[in-house]
This record gives sequence, structure tokens and C-alpha cells, in this order.
Amino acid sequence: MVEEIDVGILTATAGNENSTSEAASKVLDGDTSSIWHTDWDGSDRSEQWLNIHFSTPTEVNAYRYLPRSGAGNGTITQYELHASTDNGATYEKIAEGTWEAVDGWRSHPSEHDCNRPQLMPVNARGNYSSAAEVRVYNLVDISEIAMRDESVELSVGDTYTVCADVYPTNYNDAALIWTSSDPRSLPWTRMAL
Repeated sequence: MVEEIDVGILTATAGNENSTSEAASKVLDGDTSSIWHTDWDGSDRSEQWLNIHFSTPTEVNAYRYLPRSGAGNGTITQYELHASTDNGATYEKIAEGTWEAVDGWRSHPSEHDCNRPQLMPVNARGNYSSAAEVRVYNLVDISEIAMRDESVELSVGDTYTVCADVYPTNYNDAALIWTSSDPRSLPWTRMAL
């Protein structure tokens, strides 16, 4: 399961900020109307990075980016993800990709232990970079799947809803495939959790 890392243990910094009202910290404030924005006069792309800091190295499995409302100037359309395991002394490029310049969250899966994931814009609208919110996620393994009933006998025409509990209980966005030990049974369908 992919679980959002609590923003309360994160801090954000940037290579360039327009002002304190558009500081890097705005990407973690939970307010989609506030934004981080680079200098309105423009700046070199090499200064337009955005770092998320952890107190200790943490496994990061996904990076999510929410552009400013309306996907206006500064919306990142091509990017690289970098990671540091030595508190920012060095960075390694771990991924690259493109995002469409439209409203809504953008994601990039990534599996790296690091204490500073870095978003490095390659292209954006205008000579700026901006973001409304950023989130990072880590992987939590499923510890158990427990059937609520071990066996059920049905007569022709009967129906029964098969239920399972998945632990941890906040697991979602996955599919569970049911099977039967009786080869004469009807095929089971895939069910979402």
C-alpha cells in the first residue's frame, strides 16, 4: 500500500522563491490557493529546484505535484526527480518525465531511500516554476488478508457476498481476486478494495 508521508514531519526549500508569500513552505500547507513560485522576473532553471526534507532517510515510492490553479505560469511540464541520502551534499537523478499542463494532481512512481527528494523543472510555462502542493508517499506492506467466513454453503439460486479484511485497514486502490477450491464453481470476478 502506498501511504502519504505526514506533512508535519516534512519541510520544503527551494533554490529560488519570489517572496515569503510564495515560499517553498506553501507546497506543504494544505492550501491549494497558496503557491510556491520562483522570481517573477525569471531565473535560471538550475535555481528552480524544490526540495522536500525528512529528518531521516525514508523510502519514497511516489512523488505527487499539484500545479497552481488554472495551470498558469510556472506549471512544470517536464521534470527530473533527484534524490539525496547525505542531507543534500550530493544528488542523483532517479527519474524524469513529463506532465500535461492542466489542473489536477500529477504523479511519478519512484522507489528510493532518501532524505531529500528534489523536483528539478526542465520545462515549465514561462521562465518560472510553481506548485500549489507537493506530497511524497512510501510503501507499507499488506500484513494480512483475513476472510470473514472460511466457508459458505449455498443452494442453487442463493447469493452471498464474500468479504475479507485487509490489514493495515487503510489499504485501497488495489484489486483482490477471489478463487474457489471447487473446480466446478463459476469463475470469480475481480473486486476492488
